[in-house]
Amino acid sequence: MSKLSCHDESIIAQAHHLVDVSGPAAVRAYFGTDAVSSADSAHAYAEALSQATWVIGELLAIIERLADAEAGANGDGE
Repeated sequence: MSKLSCHDESIIAQAHHLVDVSGPAAVRAYFGTDAVSSADSAHAYAEALSQATWVIGELLAIIERLADAEAGANGDGE
């Protein structure tokens, strides 16, 4: 199986970070405080969701690339 690239490792690190950025932690991560308006909280949650969506797409691309490399190494190419 192929090794992970530096880019892959960076994406995985971002995914680990996003695990900690949910709920009120998303507001703190975005604004540095919990004391914000409801609109600001909604904006912070939307930003966290946007980042998570992007990271999930990148993780899926890594998985696909590794699966393709493994299939090629085993002669299972389609």
